[in-house]
Amino acid sequence: METFLREMEESLQDEYSILEIRVMYRMLDRHINAKGSSFPQTSQTLTWTEALERLKSGEPIQYILGSCEFYGLDFFVRAPVLIPRPETEELAEWIIRLESGRKGRLLEVGTGSGCLAVTLAKELNNMTVEAWDILPEALSLARENAARIGVRADFRQVDLFQASASSAKKKYDLLVSNPPYVRRSEAGGMSRHVLEFESPVALFVPDEDPLCYYRALAGLGRRVLRDGGAIYVEINARLGQETLALFRQEGYEQVELRRDISGRDRMIRALLPAPEMTDEEIYAKALSRAAALCSRSEHCSSELRCKLEKSGLSQEQILRLLSHLQKEGYLDDARYARAYASDQFRFARWGRLKIRQALRMKRIAEPLIGEALAVISEEDYRKTLESLLRDKQRSLRVSSPAELSAKLLRFAYSRGFEPETARLCLPSSDDYWT
Repeated sequence: METFLREMEESLQDEYSILEIRVMYRMLDRHINAKGSSFPQTSQTLTWTEALERLKSGEPIQYILGSCEFYGLDFFVRAPVLIPRPETEELAEWIIRLESGRKGRLLEVGTGSGCLAVTLAKELNNMTVEAWDILPEALSLARENAARIGVRADFRQVDLFQASASSAKKKYDLLVSNPPYVRRSEAGGMSRHVLEFESPVALFVPDEDPLCYYRALAGLGRRVLRDGGAIYVEINARLGQETLALFRQEGYEQVELRRDISGRDRMIRALLPAPEMTDEEIYAKALSRAAALCSRSEHCSSELRCKLEKSGLSQEQILRLLSHLQKEGYLDDARYARAYASDQFRFARWGRLKIRQALRMKRIAEPLIGEALAVISEEDYRKTLESLLRDKQRSLRVSSPAELSAKLLRFAYSRGFEPETARLCLPSSDDYWT
């Protein structure tokens, strides 16, 4: 095999560096000598001689092998779909690090092989992923990669420049793209294995409008992103400041330009600001949330007021909102007190003293507290206390009946039961001393 490596170096030295040739040699060795179902059918029948001839023709090694590693995963690749780049791995890493806690929906525009969409679907467990591309062959390949890696993503044929808000199924929290950004005038400095084999549609933009995709993406983001949603894009390193300025001009906030590992301007993150609301809009939103909260569980006026004071509403708006909820039956302190007393007695096995104190702290009026406690029947009250005292007695270690009674009375009082009721419910000490 050393002979073949030397033949590769001699044949390809005008096209690649020695280091690149040796890397390709190791990649070929891995695929040719480790044939199996994990590799595409083309690579399972690949020979060394065929591989060298295809390399000499300028064909990229990734197309020859039919696969490419991206973010630690093996992806199928084939012409003319763009081969995943290391710079895009850095974009994926940035997104994963900053957005791992976000829940919602992610849209990728221009998915190609699906490497970015599939990676993000795998790493961002709380995100539902959708991806667009204009090329049918790219969508087919992306679906294969999603199935191979075992993630769910919705791949759709959509043209960014024809997309409207109706093209998107729902609102999104993240918009991600690695669009074409190489100017036609820059093609002269590119390798022939890129120019002759990879899709020019996925690579080039006109010199007279090199930021056309970013302008379209910014416009799409305004239509389909939720307030506070983020857009992440890979960019032309020569147009970092221009692309940064574009997103700012389009109304995005906290626009950040990030460099790649080589120190080149390579990616941008921008946030879609939430529109400023009028006082009435703020009030309506707070009312809707408060009504939903009260629909799910009982709340008292004081608890809800504390929550509303943190929402930015004025005191006048808070009083108006509470009055509205009370009028509509969402908020009722008497109903809340009854429910609270019943739950604490049944499940926490609190006595009336403790329940009364808790309701006072919630600023429930005394007459309402009295009505709530009256719902608890005397028979249930005494049975609950007797059960509590029997259970407690089993865990006590005492030296006399007097000490036993004293400890049980203190325990009953700590649970909120009245001392006079507790004395009537004390269990017999005969069994304990026997």
